[in-house]
Amino acid sequence: MAQHKKRIRRATLRGWWKNIPFLALPMGVLMSFAFLETSRLQNQYDKSDLTVYIGQLKKDIESLRANDRDLTRIEVMDSQASLLQLRDPDPNQVIPLSPMAVETGYAKVKTHQSQYRVATLPTRTVVLHVEYEDEFAQAGGIVPGGVAHGQEESN
Repeated sequence: MAQHKKRIRRATLRGWWKNIPFLALPMGVLMSFAFLETSRLQNQYDKSDLTVYIGQLKKDIESLRANDRDLTRIEVMDSQASLLQLRDPDPNQVIPLSPMAVETGYAKVKTHQSQYRVATLPTRTVVLHVEYEDEFAQAGGIVPGGVAHGQEESN
C-alpha cells in the first residue's frame, strides 16, 4: 500500500516544471510594469522637488539683483567713496578717446595677431624648485650664513 501511494505521488510531481514558462511570462510582465510605474512616480516626485528648488533660486537671484541695483546707485557709491578716502580723478588722468582711435588701435592689434601662427602643441607649465636662500639673495638681502647678493666672499 505504501508503494502505491509513492507511485501516485511521483506521477503527480513528474511534470510540474513544464508549467513554469507559462507562469513566469505573466509574472515578468507584471514585475516590469510595476518597476516602470514606480520609476515614473519617482521621476515625477523628483521633478516637482526640482521645480520648487528652481523657483526658490529664481527668487534668490531676483533679490540679489535688486540688492546689486541698490548698491550700484550713484548716490550710494558717492557716499561710500568718502568713507574709502577716494577722490575725483585729476583732469589729466582721464583721456577721452575718439571711436576712430579705438578702431585704429584694434586694427593694429588684429594685424599683429595675424602675423603669427597659433601653436598646435598645448602649453606646458614648468615648476622650478627655488629655495628660500635663492629668493632672498635675488631680492638683495643677506643670506643667513652667507654674503649679500652681488658681493664677493672675503677670506
